[in-house]
Amino acid sequence: MIAQRDRFRTATRRFARMLATAAAVVLATFWMVQAAAAQAPAKRVALVIGNSEYAHLPRLKNPTNDVREVVAVLRSAQFEVIYGRDLTRVQFEELVKTFLRSVESADVSLIYYSGHGVHVADHNYLIPIDAKLSTPYDVEIETIRVDNIYRYIRETTKVQLIFLDACRDNPFNAEQYWIADRLERAAGNRGLARPASTSSPAGALSGNGSLFAFSTEPRQVAYDGSGDLSHYTQAFVRRALTPNLELRQMLTQVRRDVITATNGQQRPWENSSLVDDFFMLRLPGAPSTAAIHRLNIVAGSGGAPIDLPTPRSPSGAPLTIAFDRIPETGRLLVDGRPVQAGSPIPAARLPHLTFDPGAAPAGHVELLTYAVSDPWKQSSQGAIAVSVTEAAQMARSSATRLAQQTRPVAPPPRHQEAHAYVASLQRLSPEAPIGVGPVPLRLPEVRVPPGGETLNVTVNEVPATGMLRAGDRVVEAGSTLPLAEIASLTFEPQIGTQGRTQSFRLTFDTGERRTASGFAARPVIHPCDTAAAEPFDLQGVAPGRLPNEIDPPAALRACGEAMRQYPAIARFEFQLGRAHLAARAVAEGWRHAEAAADRGHVRALYQIGYLNRLGVGRPASEAAAVEMFKRGADRGDPYSIYDYGKALFYGRGVDKDVGNGLAMMLRAADLGHTYAMNELGYIFTSGSGMTADTERGMRFYQAGVERRDIYSFNNVGVAYLRGTGVPRDVRKAMDYFVRAASGGHPYAPTNVARLYRDGAGVPRNEALAATWFERGAERGDYWGAFDRGRLALQGAGRLRNNVDAGYYFALATALNRPGVGDPDNNARQLLHRLPEDDKRKVEQRLLRQLTGADAAAVSAASLEDRLVALARRSWEQRNPRIDLF
Repeated sequence: MIAQRDRFRTATRRFARMLATAAAVVLATFWMVQAAAAQAPAKRVALVIGNSEYAHLPRLKNPTNDVREVVAVLRSAQFEVIYGRDLTRVQFEELVKTFLRSVESADVSLIYYSGHGVHVADHNYLIPIDAKLSTPYDVEIETIRVDNIYRYIRETTKVQLIFLDACRDNPFNAEQYWIADRLERAAGNRGLARPASTSSPAGALSGNGSLFAFSTEPRQVAYDGSGDLSHYTQAFVRRALTPNLELRQMLTQVRRDVITATNGQQRPWENSSLVDDFFMLRLPGAPSTAAIHRLNIVAGSGGAPIDLPTPRSPSGAPLTIAFDRIPETGRLLVDGRPVQAGSPIPAARLPHLTFDPGAAPAGHVELLTYAVSDPWKQSSQGAIAVSVTEAAQMARSSATRLAQQTRPVAPPPRHQEAHAYVASLQRLSPEAPIGVGPVPLRLPEVRVPPGGETLNVTVNEVPATGMLRAGDRVVEAGSTLPLAEIASLTFEPQIGTQGRTQSFRLTFDTGERRTASGFAARPVIHPCDTAAAEPFDLQGVAPGRLPNEIDPPAALRACGEAMRQYPAIARFEFQLGRAHLAARAVAEGWRHAEAAADRGHVRALYQIGYLNRLGVGRPASEAAAVEMFKRGADRGDPYSIYDYGKALFYGRGVDKDVGNGLAMMLRAADLGHTYAMNELGYIFTSGSGMTADTERGMRFYQAGVERRDIYSFNNVGVAYLRGTGVPRDVRKAMDYFVRAASGGHPYAPTNVARLYRDGAGVPRNEALAATWFERGAERGDYWGAFDRGRLALQGAGRLRNNVDAGYYFALATALNRPGVGDPDNNARQLLHRLPEDDKRKVEQRLLRQLTGADAAAVSAASLEDRLVALARRSWEQRNPRIDLF
């Protein structure tokens, strides 16, 4: 017994020296870790598109594969990624809209495009898969102009990064193309052009600049590559995630790789105005682990869990542990299998780590050392001090956590409750509103038991879209989180993902038990966005409603609640203003529109301009309207770009500038604004302000039809009715008019009615004509009301009715708008000719449609003036659509 005590004292002194050495190493590593504190992540949004399967142009091998790899890299660099493959022009446009909506308040915006691209007149264009490029009209109609996207993100984000692997041989099928008001030659052009400017415009955000990266030099050709990826993309994905490598240094390495791979035939090129360093991946702090972990184990016990505290990474990234020193006596096991020196073990398996002392006698000591590493090969050192002791001595140790059986045991009570909590998450399906920033998932709180601070959960799966965060950290698949942080997780769903469930999978492993669970978040549109969003609002998140489509009571309730829930979001204030306008509360509509504009909501500027133009609630002012349109255009709003361009083109409220006005309307059309497409169609088919080109005009009308625009349907119908740019075909005209009318077009019902009235392309039917005229009149069409009145004067049978005629002539007069309606006001003239008795009956009919207060508020000098005023008041009560009055 004395000899055994002497051996134990000697071993203890040797063990103490070993501990001191190990502690010194671990402490030095700890202070190095503290010096490398990680920065809070900025909001980063990326658009990635790869087009390979061209229908009319040479197909490309690699772009769709490029998308897969680039998306994975950018997600690892904590970008929210919006991506698409093999997109048509309309699909491309819609994805760009989603991206532009998503970059609101982003710090960094990034575009990565792989596919065909061309330059014409020093402008770069990306080519959708349905492009033909076979006529002079095709570039402006079939492609996406890079400048127009860049202008918007330059206004809304601090850093803009554009990567164009789009420099294959230009696939032109025509020698020249229309670019604004000029035909530009395309023959001989190769590759892409230098960007015109990367400097920030006056009034833009105070940003850190832009970078354009091309897969080859301007006007040179890039190669598709012989493998699955293009040469450029292959180099990009290899280099982009090098930690702490500044972007321009990274691109230098990419250039070197591509030059080597192509034997000098392809040389990537960049143009940068970045003023600060940019890192795709900042190196996070190194992982940390327990400096010394002590384990007392009974000799001959057969083994016990080591219960090593789980190492942590500041980024939450998955970690591995590798032992460089394993037992001299006894065995280190994971899942019952021996651990080999240097073999990495996932940190999630640490609860399954055990030590079997084997034949080691009491008094034997072991020092096991290991390294914890993250995906970037940063590591920290730790040690496990194992002491083999007698059973009696073990019982006297107050610090022991030894389990003295080798067979699996029931989890401790504190673990049972934690496992039950994780399992309960499977039943949850929390909502996550879109477009309000990161929102708490509101998972139930967990009661962490005493001593459970080291319990961790591994996140096995996160959604492919959106961002999951724990505090300031972005949580990726494979990350580990303290159990206590689960209840505070936040999620920011990607715009456009409403209705698509987002799945999260978790694993909770305590060694003696493993629980797999998860939950499904449901991205939802806030009721205010559903009820009152503006169409094509790039700061919005929903498709939007026209003014006449808004249900005022529902919109007022929803947007009032949104203002209370999210007072910092200007979009909801703007939409509350739209709800008030729909409810005829014009003063409140103005107040909220102006407040939203002051808070930075750009579409509110357009709304104010529109109200000024129409004189809704305040005297009409074209000059004030144009000033608002200009401010909105400067901020990238497509509606404002179109209306300001239209004002310049025609010289309305501003000095006439046909060239710039045309360029702005083309820019709005390139972004997908169908109003601009229709105006351009009219300009070119009619020769308004420039030489007529009916084919070019019809291409713009057809582009609107592809986007199911009701105004384009009507315009194409008129073209077929008149034979303008297409063979005359009354049946096709009728089909387009009906489609336009079914979608809510205000004038198309009158066009349908005239065909029935005249028996053009369809059997003559005055009763059907009357119904369609009435529909047009109710939508605010002067000519619909006027023609219905004439049908009542001249029609056959029951249609002939002077009171009906007077009613519709009064309504037509009320709807007539100077400058765009009937300059001779024929409806007023016919109303004047009706007998006085019939006009009194019209008055009684109108009075029955109004409340007493509304009727009493109408005063007029003559009976005819009173009829017109009553008709206007009655119609306005039935129709909240502000764009019709």
